[in-house]
Amino acid sequence: MHAFRTAGLSEKINAVTTSIPAPHSPDERIYCDVIGKFITASMCNEARTIAANARQGLGEPHFPESMTRGETRNVWFTVRRPAPGEVLPPSAGRTSGASQPFTLKITGRMAATLVGEGFKIDPATMQYRDVGISDAARWDWNITALRAPRHHLTLTAYMVVEAPDGSNSPSAIVPSKEVDIPVDVTIQQRVSDASASIVEFSNSAKAVIAALVALLVALAALKGRIAELFGRSAKPAAKQD
Repeated sequence: MHAFRTAGLSEKINAVTTSIPAPHSPDERIYCDVIGKFITASMCNEARTIAANARQGLGEPHFPESMTRGETRNVWFTVRRPAPGEVLPPSAGRTSGASQPFTLKITGRMAATLVGEGFKIDPATMQYRDVGISDAARWDWNITALRAPRHHLTLTAYMVVEAPDGSNSPSAIVPSKEVDIPVDVTIQQRVSDASASIVEFSNSAKAVIAALVALLVALAALKGRIAELFGRSAKPAAKQD
């Protein structure tokens, strides 16, 4: 009876063992859930470890509430570890609103991007920073408001995953926080833009009308010239004595 049970248990263990998928090789590319794209298995494991062990920190964006088209202003973003006993604000997946601190996960190396529409952004690429001994880091961008129907900026902070072997191979990034930055163009500038659009449309319409009038005049002159030529050819030849 015991032997039968032992044999049955062995079969079950073997069945479960054979149903477990084989572990991925370190260089095999897999879909990494914490990053949301395909990377090597070793880097995904590193990303999962970093995301699980990341500490809570404070992030704070600083930006102008409104701008004039053509104006260039500074946007900066700071990340720091909280002081001992400091109360952290409530955490939310996506933040929007005024320049105020918010909670995010931070690691020893962080990255940030600023993207949007209606603005020229410099630098336009991802920027990396080491939180380091100072327990803080800062990112800066210059933004120029362009003439556009909509103005919007989005700041995204990332936890950087270095290559597991410590090499200089490309690192992965784990999204930590996304922030909507509601920078708007002033009402006076919008009114000015609307007036300029009307003037431009009026000037364009005038140019089109002038071109049409010139075309009609040219066609009328051409028609008269053709009629004149045909009139001359239709005249009877003079009689000879």
